[in-house]
Amino acid sequence: MKSCLILVVALWFGALTAAAWMTVWDEDFSNVSSWSIIHDSGGGSSISSDGDWGYFYVNAAASEAAFITSDRIPFNPGESALYNLYLQVEGVTASTSYDIAMDQFDASYGWLGTIWNFFPTNSTSIFVGETNINMGMFSYNPNTAFLAPKIGVHTGVGVQTVLFDYMAVEMIPEPRTILLVGLFGATLWTWRLWCSLKK
Repeated sequence: MKSCLILVVALWFGALTAAAWMTVWDEDFSNVSSWSIIHDSGGGSSISSDGDWGYFYVNAAASEAAFITSDRIPFNPGESALYNLYLQVEGVTASTSYDIAMDQFDASYGWLGTIWNFFPTNSTSIFVGETNINMGMFSYNPNTAFLAPKIGVHTGVGVQTVLFDYMAVEMIPEPRTILLVGLFGATLWTWRLWCSLKK
């Protein structure tokens, strides 16, 4: 009976693991050493972390700066609808807004181009909170093998900051994964029946 119980628990764990969304890449901004400034029209911008949040700071008034991660996120453009960008923004100061673009790279890490207005889909945003962006809404270069998010921060008056808490690219289970969960469930039911008959 004990062996049946162990097997049932193992099957349940396998089913739950198969059903869970897979995190392809995530950033908790506790360490921002992988981020750099690639554009700073007014000068004096910076990025830092207090161990919890990433501080994307733009110093100059009526200015903008762009920040990008050196991480390269594996991506299959043929299955873009299965990917989700999850975003947590902690805060924005009074005279600033931001946007997120996505740089595309080929299998050799060669730059292919930028998808602008990934979030929001037009202009810039002062959104604070959590949101999900289905990545199937956009058109990708068919040679894309990797992506990298690029954050733009825009100011009215100077000395402005956007605080990021968390960002992740997740992959929704494919139909074959859902089928696998179904097979786990059927196997689980069969073994539970077998175990009950052994009592």
